[in-house]
Amino acid sequence: MWGISEGVGSATGLGYIMIVSLATLNATDMFVALVLLGGLGVVLVSIIGWMERRLLHWTPEFQLRV
Repeated sequence: MWGISEGVGSATGLGYIMIVSLATLNATDMFVALVLLGGLGVVLVSIIGWMERRLLHWTPEFQLRV
């Protein structure tokens, strides 16, 4: 969603690269943009998971089971 809205309303960014690559059939640039967006997704999910464990340590879901 982020990449598509960026591609439609912008002249820079990963979404724009994806839209232009699709239009010009440039598979290499499209693949690079997809890999970067996937890596960004993994990093953001990891950061949010770390923040949940750090900030919600009192909830039963994140307590250590002994």
